[in-house]
Amino acid sequence: MSMKKTAMKRKSASSRLARQPVARPKSTTRNFTRVVDADELQKNPVIRKRIDRELAALAKAGYENIDTSDAPELPAAQWKNAIRGMDAWLKTVRGNKLYKPVKQAVSMRLDADVVAWLKETGPGYQTRANQILREKMLNEGAS
Repeated sequence: MSMKKTAMKRKSASSRLARQPVARPKSTTRNFTRVVDADELQKNPVIRKRIDRELAALAKAGYENIDTSDAPELPAAQWKNAIRGMDAWLKTVRGNKLYKPVKQAVSMRLDADVVAWLKETGPGYQTRANQILREKMLNEGAS
């Protein structure tokens, strides 16, 4: 009886890479803080309950003696000049040079006459192009 020799496949010493965890986007609403004036606080029981619930959770965590004397409630008169809306906010913070949006480098193919027109008034043509596109974006979003 003769034995047949069969070729055995040699197993590789390397192993398959582990599956990478999928990155989940962070919630933007969870960390959102909404400013509430005194009138709304008194008139809206849902907001009052939420605030009471949050204060109770803080007290339970050991923060029962929270000193709010350095952040007093604003009177209604100070709310008269509040900034409302994204356009008004952008104008205000940009005017004060506080708003610094994140920039992203992109490569675009534009018509030569458009680039020449942007460069006509001197340096900063990319900033002007960004302003033109932002105004268009805000105008289309408002309608």
